Amino acid sequence: IYLARIKRVVFGFKNPKGGALLHVSENEKLLHLNHHVEISSGIREFECASLLTTFFKNLRQDSTKNV
Repeated sequence: IYLARIKRVVFGFKNPKGGALLHVSENEKLLHLNHHVEISSGIREFECASLLTTFFKNLRQDSTKNV
């Protein structure tokens, strides 16, 4: 994200287990970087959560059919 000079990242659903993107602003402060990224999260959060839940549920069902 820093090397690509991305100005803004928008995502819908936060991943509390592996949400590394939320550490970006912490890294900016710690590393004294000159490039700053605007992060917007929670955009249509419930719809995104539903899509992800359905996707992984279907993926698990498909993998058990192929066994």
